[in-house]
Amino acid sequence: MITNKKWFFFDLDGTLADSIPAMKKAYFNFLHDFDINGTLEEFEELNGPSISEIVNILKRKYGLVYKQKHLVDLYRREVKSCYINFARPANGAQEILTDLKNKKYNLLLVTSAYRELAFNFIVKQKWNSYFQDYVFGDEVKKAKPDAQIYSIALKRANTTPEAVVAVEDSPNGIKSAKSAGLYVIGLTGTHPVNKLLDCGADMVISHLKDVLTCLETKNAL
Repeated sequence: MITNKKWFFFDLDGTLADSIPAMKKAYFNFLHDFDINGTLEEFEELNGPSISEIVNILKRKYGLVYKQKHLVDLYRREVKSCYINFARPANGAQEILTDLKNKKYNLLLVTSAYRELAFNFIVKQKWNSYFQDYVFGDEVKKAKPDAQIYSIALKRANTTPEAVVAVEDSPNGIKSAKSAGLYVIGLTGTHPVNKLLDCGADMVISHLKDVLTCLETKNAL
């Protein structure tokens, strides 16, 4: 067992949760209500920021005239509906959480999703017993790729960056964790290997089960 790593900080959407299709549908539905055609490229750029930040970006870009709060409520409604209907646990999520817990690692969830949505999903999967703590998107003023969310996570864990491995699937998430000084494992699926490495991932894997392979590989961490 690697002795200098005590914590794993996990992202949710696209990492532990197969929820990117749900988030994508919510994005396109939201813009469609304003007769705007979204793009896959724009959606991928918005993978990481909080809903409030996403709405602010879209409001400014497309000149949406409604108040920010109203637009956030509309976007959250779309996300909640799509999440309930389409989000599922990622392949291998249950197994990796169980294995890491059995190996006495501490786990913390670091997600841009807002508290109600993310925590309800965690409870539904009965994963709440795995995590020591959580940091949600509605707790931060600056979402990923800013380091703030991971800085808060370090304080909640009462630990140092050297003791933590972050697992992220998006460029924004990787940049956020690296900016906070963490070792980052990038998970492919939503983005190709080269893009994750270019954003600073220390190692890239294709399946959550490979996290354990990283732990068992000499000098991997």
